[in-house]
Amino acid sequence: MTLEERLLGAEEARAWSQFLRTSQRLEHRLDRELRTAHGISHTQYEILVNLAEPGTEHGNLCMSDLADMLATAKSAITYQVNQLVERGYVERVKGEGDQRNVIVRLTVAGRALLDDVAPAHLDRVRRWFIEQLGPGQLQDLQEALERTCRQIVGRR
Repeated sequence: MTLEERLLGAEEARAWSQFLRTSQRLEHRLDRELRTAHGISHTQYEILVNLAEPGTEHGNLCMSDLADMLATAKSAITYQVNQLVERGYVERVKGEGDQRNVIVRLTVAGRALLDDVAPAHLDRVRRWFIEQLGPGQLQDLQEALERTCRQIVGRR
């Protein structure tokens, strides 16, 4: 019996272990596919997606908002944004008022890349993740993950 099985119980330990293993493998595989086919990381893809969301003002987001959206340290986002800037997919502009506030903006090239990448990427997401869930399981999983996220960030 493993330590986790003793402390969590066998079923809980198996579920936790499988969740970690699956999420890590899925993230790694999606990242590898994006790097191989398009030269961007999965994190960079998610940055582009967030900048392209209809709720963003003209494809603009400040660095701290991007870090919050991706649940990633600002320094890690800075590195990823630097890579996207070098490739011309996003640009940095100074925020109005506070000059320390840096805004990241999606470029035309970034939008074109996203339009090119998204169909195949989302097909993989559908095939490797969504289609593995039976009727009702997708909604149950979504609700469970939302509760977990709220618990982690301290919002009930």
